Amino acid sequence: MIEIEEAQSQIIQAVSSVSETENIALAESLGRILAKNITSEINVPPADNSAMDGFAVTASDVTQSPCSFSVSQRIPAGSAPSALTPSTAARIFTGAEIPENADAVVIQENCEFSDDQTVTLNISPSKGDNIRRQGQDIKTGDLVLSSGQKLSPQHLGLLASIGITHITVFRKVRVSILSTGSELITPGTPLQPGQIYNSNQIMLAQLLGSLGCEVSICPAVVDSLEQTIQRFKDASATSDLIVSSGGVSVGDEDHVKAAAESLGNLNLWKINIKPGKPLAFGHIANSKFLGLPGNPVSAFVTFILFGIPLIKTLQGQNHQKPMSFFLPSNFAIDKPRRRPEFIRARIENNAVEKFPNQSSGVLSSTCWANALAFIPDNKTITKGELIEVFPLDLLQS
Repeated sequence: MIEIEEAQSQIIQAVSSVSETENIALAESLGRILAKNITSEINVPPADNSAMDGFAVTASDVTQSPCSFSVSQRIPAGSAPSALTPSTAARIFTGAEIPENADAVVIQENCEFSDDQTVTLNISPSKGDNIRRQGQDIKTGDLVLSSGQKLSPQHLGLLASIGITHITVFRKVRVSILSTGSELITPGTPLQPGQIYNSNQIMLAQLLGSLGCEVSICPAVVDSLEQTIQRFKDASATSDLIVSSGGVSVGDEDHVKAAAESLGNLNLWKINIKPGKPLAFGHIANSKFLGLPGNPVSAFVTFILFGIPLIKTLQGQNHQKPMSFFLPSNFAIDKPRRRPEFIRARIENNAVEKFPNQSSGVLSSTCWANALAFIPDNKTITKGELIEVFPLDLLQS
């Protein structure tokens, strides 16, 4: 069996990003992956401006405190000022451009004025006081965002600040989902003996959708080698990636491995992990292939750990190792595990609780949990011992 980090590394190294790009409006680009570096053609701010409402002066003109000046002009934000007349002050407002010859702003709370004719400054300013300098945020020629950046609302605001209206992004990754198992039926149909509802299909579709993929759902396949091969053929014609669930074990009715190998090859088979040991990765025709276990929790956990890094690589996204930290456990494990295990856990009051039933069929545990806790193999855990936890919201982002 392949170790977890080795499997993740092999998956990432075996794929490259989609090559096609598209130019889209900035307002439509939330969550997309930037395909080209963006440099600024302007300074932000474009000129020195006032950080506060007050009076713009030449600091060296203020020879004592208090000191009175005539007000030579009024500068609201959005207007172009005239050069400051020597030994005068300019009434100025937040965001307004600093006039030539002025080098400080005295905030109005430190001034006395009854009209726009005269102002008394009650402090002596220093050069640069309350001025936001030209290019303080971004300078002309600065690299603003790099290719591979997933675009958040704040990234869109940053790009708007340099006048960008359209950007080049990678096209969406096309993913086909295939559920296998004669026992699966669609929710809404009455259950017959031996049947279960297909929960993996909608779970995986929504996980992929939340990652920005273009998702196609294949009709579920019964436990038939011939039908599994045909479904894989059909999906590979239109997909960058095929994600299946179920049929990856070694039972007589598990046909995914044989079907995948008849059309391509498998690079990985069986990971040293719990839940989710039977996990397959390879390619089918021109599509990458990820075969997840059929148990819902196993499908969820393995998709989080292996599917998300795969998707991010296909998208061209800059991928970083998921953030984790150590917290004291609120439980004990007396019997060492034979395999490394990711258990469904909840971070509460700066400690880690575990869901009582860690069976791979208990999907409700994934709703209760807000983290996965890592338990190394051949190790016991005492209550209060520090264990590594991976918040689900960070894993899924």
